[in-house]
Amino acid sequence: MASRVTMKSTMPGFFLWTTLATEKNWKRYTLPRKRWSDASDIWTRKLACSRHRPRLYDVNCLKENSNTNQNIAHKLYILWKFMRPHTFIGTFVSVSALTVLANEYVSHFLKTVGNHWCGNITTATRQPNASRLLWKTLLCGWIHHPYHTGRTHVLGCSPKLAQDWAAGISLYQSGWTQILGFLTALVPALLINIYIVGLNQLFDIEVDRINKPFLPLASKELSVRWAWIIVVTCGGLGLLLGLLLPNTSMPLIGTLVASMLLGSIYSIPPIRLKRYPLLASFCILVVRGVLVNIGFSQHARIVAGYGATLSAACWFYSIFFALFGISIALMKDIPDVKGDRLFQLRSFSVILGPQLVFRWTVFFLTSVFLMSSCVLWFIVPIRFCKWILAGCHSAFGLLLLYKSFSVDAENSKQVYRFYMFMWKLFYGVYILLPLAG
Repeated sequence: MASRVTMKSTMPGFFLWTTLATEKNWKRYTLPRKRWSDASDIWTRKLACSRHRPRLYDVNCLKENSNTNQNIAHKLYILWKFMRPHTFIGTFVSVSALTVLANEYVSHFLKTVGNHWCGNITTATRQPNASRLLWKTLLCGWIHHPYHTGRTHVLGCSPKLAQDWAAGISLYQSGWTQILGFLTALVPALLINIYIVGLNQLFDIEVDRINKPFLPLASKELSVRWAWIIVVTCGGLGLLLGLLLPNTSMPLIGTLVASMLLGSIYSIPPIRLKRYPLLASFCILVVRGVLVNIGFSQHARIVAGYGATLSAACWFYSIFFALFGISIALMKDIPDVKGDRLFQLRSFSVILGPQLVFRWTVFFLTSVFLMSSCVLWFIVPIRFCKWILAGCHSAFGLLLLYKSFSVDAENSKQVYRFYMFMWKLFYGVYILLPLAG
């Protein structure tokens, strides 16, 4: 009984001691644990934020990159408009077509194809192919290797092999020379084209705000300062490349310098030839007709080693594109009548009226197309090329006449669309030009 009483009396003391000890230990151990858990929660939240931050940052980066790409694309589009794409493409197509026309291998190829197509296979000499000669030479060189034929040299195994090897190497080198000569003409020509059209826009800002408000300088998408930088850089670089590149020639240098000079006096006051309709048409006639066709054709033939002589087709197309240039000059001024009258630029459209100039320009260019189809029939030597060229020129003239019926000469937008259609015909004639070789 005593033990039971002792146990009962000591039990509350035991519970009190354990409670106090637990509370003491809780204060000793639990509070630091709580602080650690709070700190861990804080760092967990920070890590969670840090995990989400890169995703937000990546989204922002993507948005910034997309905005940057849009800005770059927009700036390139402004530059493309400043270059006047229809003239830029026209220069590219004309230089390329004239280079192909000047290559005699193209004319031999067309003659061979024409003879087979007409069923008149001749015994004309076949022009060597660089890749065929190279493989043939390598094969013959392996067959006549010293392992098979003693201690003879590969090229000394047969005179025929040495001759084929020399012909293949010379053809390969001349091909690369013609390609480099083509680039020597093309790049400066494109740069000079940018110089001419940019200079014209710089001195016509006020006029273009009425006639062509979509142009970069008129719409203030491009600053005058940057336009001058582009114009001066392209003009100087084009002239330097034409003078200093190794595959240049005197006809190319003369063409670039004369085009640059005429383009300058066409736009820059006090001369400003565009104020006088006859002189303005004469500038476009000389550049698009004489300089481009004769100069680049002679350059291509000199680089290829044929000399500066030109074929009858080249002389004919020089006259044809001179007349085409007159039509372009007349049609170009019709949508600009409002601004030209306001700023006293006396073009034919201002003097005679847009209706009369439009009708006579369409009649004139249609007649040029139809007459050219007759002339091409007599000067083109290959029969199937005659049919293609004469037929396409007749079709171009009739299509031009047909589309003119739906154009109101007083509506600037309709005339401008018709003017751009004339440039498409311009490209088409140049694309067909190599068939006249």
